[in-house]
Amino acid sequence: MNITILGTGITGLSTCLELAGYGHSITCIGYDELAVARAKKIFYCSRCGNKITATTNLKSEISKSGILYIAAETPRGLYSDMDISDIVKGLKAAATYMVGYTLIVIANSVPHGTCDIAKTFVQNNLLSKCSDYDIVKIENCSNSQINPGQKLLKISNVTAKSKGIIEQVYQSCNCILEFEICKSVTAGAI
Repeated sequence: MNITILGTGITGLSTCLELAGYGHSITCIGYDELAVARAKKIFYCSRCGNKITATTNLKSEISKSGILYIAAETPRGLYSDMDISDIVKGLKAAATYMVGYTLIVIANSVPHGTCDIAKTFVQNNLLSKCSDYDIVKIENCSNSQINPGQKLLKISNVTAKSKGIIEQVYQSCNCILEFEICKSVTAGAI
């Protein structure tokens, strides 16, 4: 599968390496050339480097991929609340170039409800640019309590369509996928 990852910080780089390790072709997108150059060096030294490219060209890459991971950093604010402005910035930049159905994956330890905030933002600001999408959140929970040593991924805000895609992405991963089905009406396919 072709997957685009927006973010060259620790979350973006580790997500690129993980998904490339599962056999996917990954494009990592950064906002500046210095971050992209650093990412290219890291990917070159990895065992999966031939499956990953890094660029600042958001426009050409978003339209090639039906899966977009937004791996933005979410620093804590003064009152321990997380700043999700980089996630919103990523959504705003990517939505302009999304073609057809796009699964948007928020890959970070963001607060509960971030997917709803992201959907509201897209509906209120970007709906004329993108109308067929789902937004899910993936949380890496380290080891499963059921089977210690096996990775557990919690995926929230899932629709039937996004669940099938996530299962394909992680089919070669020895991990447990725990899905939380979306309780509200999906913003996609309007």
